[in-house]
Amino acid sequence: MAKGFPDPFKASPGEPAHTPEALAVFKEGQQYYKAGDMARAAQAFRRCADMGDAACQLQLGWHYDTGTGVARNDAEAGRG
Repeated sequence: MAKGFPDPFKASPGEPAHTPEALAVFKEGQQYYKAGDMARAAQAFRRCADMGDAACQLQLGWHYDTGTGVARNDAEAGRG
């Protein structure tokens, strides 16, 4: 392995870090999602995404990409 480069078989990024506030909102979004309330799930993920949480941005992007719980919007999907 070249010096200065991580071993791709040993290095793992793991789970993204959440702030305690963002984690609480993320879990709220997951609960709505599991209950089938996609509109409320998207609203929760929007609040969390606005906090800068990458996992919530990804989830919110999926909602906009697929039009699940929100109107389909490619610009918002890319913004996350």
